[in-house]
Amino acid sequence: MSSASNTPAAARKHSMNTSSEKSSTRRSSLFASTKMSPAARMHELQRLHGPAKCCHCESYVYFNGAECKQCGIACHRKCLQRLSAECLIPNDELPRRGKIKRSMSTFGVNISNVVTRSSQDVPAIVTACTREVEMRGLTCVGIYRLSAVKSKVEKLCQQFEKDGGKADIKLGIYPPHQIACVLKLFFRQLPEPLLTYKRYSELVCLGQEGFIGQSDDEEEQKLHQATVKRYRSLLSMLPAQNFYTVKMLMTHLAMVTKNSSINHMTSHNLGIVFGPTLLQPKLKAGEHTSTVRSLVDMPYQSKAIENLIDAVDEVFTPDLEPVSLRKAESMEYFGSSSSLSGSMDGKEMPMCFYHTGRKSCA
Repeated sequence: MSSASNTPAAARKHSMNTSSEKSSTRRSSLFASTKMSPAARMHELQRLHGPAKCCHCESYVYFNGAECKQCGIACHRKCLQRLSAECLIPNDELPRRGKIKRSMSTFGVNISNVVTRSSQDVPAIVTACTREVEMRGLTCVGIYRLSAVKSKVEKLCQQFEKDGGKADIKLGIYPPHQIACVLKLFFRQLPEPLLTYKRYSELVCLGQEGFIGQSDDEEEQKLHQATVKRYRSLLSMLPAQNFYTVKMLMTHLAMVTKNSSINHMTSHNLGIVFGPTLLQPKLKAGEHTSTVRSLVDMPYQSKAIENLIDAVDEVFTPDLEPVSLRKAESMEYFGSSSSLSGSMDGKEMPMCFYHTGRKSCA
């Protein structure tokens, strides 16, 4: 009897039971009531904070997902009871082996990478979704405010993901609310918000100051023009792909507001929807949820977006371009010139000359 208990099979079973018991104490309370397979109980689970591919069913996870803190695998909550993949990285091996990397092409990916794949100034998913909403959704009551069925939104997200960011999808068969939810989800799951962490404080301050609309009063007109100028200055400092995406989105949302008598979506309502998504403070290490600062700033986040929608024609004039693009064009022009190949009479060209193409230095 004692020899049987010492067989390799018995030892492996004992080891698995011990590991399962230890890991079950590490599970997040979020999954305490979820049915799990023995393999799932070996993982240190937490809520999934970004899109990923389910390691069980091989489809993508956008809602109600779990991920292992140790090995990084992701899974639908419903798939946990059938999960067969054990945790590959015990605690003592974590620093040596690292986590499993996720592979996504559209959702949860840096916007510069998405733009690169689509070979356009704006992510193809943004162009496709806004165009379809403008064709069929401008008169839909509560567009961008009302939610669609999560499972159907997830299926459309998977279509964009499988398409590799090209957005070559027939959106005409999908309801406008479903398309609007996919667009919101794309912006919400960007690793860095569209208006960037760097410009957060300045844009929130502008939202906090409010916005003076067009008026016959001369002083109010000056204040209005000064505020528009500040918005233009801040937006021009965004990376090129962010700038052009913001421009397209604000122009689109302004078109939505023109039908507010039917769809009930004013610039104020759209600001509430998009403000906390496009403007977010940078979280500290280990944080995954909104901070107190973000909650306090929420009215000003919304107001900043509302202002951009209302003044879209004044802010995004044809002559406004991102500073990064102007610098790149200047560098390219002077770099290709044989007479200005980095030297002036054998001397190194001053940096201010490179950057502006106009300013000279002694």
